[in-house]
Amino acid sequence: MSSEHRTSGDKPEDRRGARRSRGLLTVVVRDVKEGTRRQGSTKDFGLKGLCVIVDGPLAEGAQVEVELLLPDRGTPVMIPGRVM
Repeated sequence: MSSEHRTSGDKPEDRRGARRSRGLLTVVVRDVKEGTRRQGSTKDFGLKGLCVIVDGPLAEGAQVEVELLLPDRGTPVMIPGRVM
């Protein structure tokens, strides 16, 4: 089962203030309060946020930490966010 969640202020019906790029990067999303971890990948990303597809549900409004695995870096980039 896949879940799609946005980790920015952009909802699908909103007009984005920043251009999005499509790209497939591996992510791990951790719910800061609950401690649960979801694995997935990016759908698109931009200066104001990113959209990820994860392997399970995340509560809307949850504070999360996104571990973004970039192909040219040995260590992941950690990004704070909120599920939209």
